[in-house]
Amino acid sequence: MTMRLSDPVKLWNLDEYIPSAGEDRVDLRYCGRDLYVDVWCNNEDGNGEFQVVGLHFIDVSYFIKGLVPGVSIFGSDTPIDASLLGHLIEYKWSELVRIGERESLRRGDRHFRFFLHSVGISVDAIAKDVHMLDLRQH
Repeated sequence: MTMRLSDPVKLWNLDEYIPSAGEDRVDLRYCGRDLYVDVWCNNEDGNGEFQVVGLHFIDVSYFIKGLVPGVSIFGSDTPIDASLLGHLIEYKWSELVRIGERESLRRGDRHFRFFLHSVGISVDAIAKDVHMLDLRQH
């Protein structure tokens, strides 16, 4: 069975925060009811690594880490718009969110998704909100 998604909205362009060489490592931590995603890149001189962005998903009811390319439990009536791939996006309509509302399990959830190409993962998070920290070295 495929869970339907529609009406994607771009929230942040993650490619603006990640160097052109791409990300090298992604750490996911689930603490309490929050999901933390830390994106790391290697220094151009090859001497160590630094964190470029942190995503904090608040009051998470579900999160799914998938492989890209790979199989997803989510589907859409339209092909994936390539312009969405470098962004944190929110789906304004998500079957998974609607099931939670219909069963009176959760209210106010939002469906967020992003892809990180260099490490080959996607993350879907059903949460109340998300915050981003710009941690690039200036």
